[in-house]
Amino acid sequence: MAKKRVKAPAGYHWMKKGAKYILMKHPGTFVPHKGASLFAPFDIMKKHKKNG
Repeated sequence: MAKKRVKAPAGYHWMKKGAKYILMKHPGTFVPHKGASLFAPFDIMKKHKKNG
């Protein structure tokens, strides 16, 4: 499946929490630390799956 890197909004960074990513606000300049990134990878869905 294709992926797209998504940049966090200004003043925020992505934190990896288990298998998902959440946004975290940071004061001033982003300082890299464990589990933190300005970009997060997300799967791209090309079309909706049919029900049933």
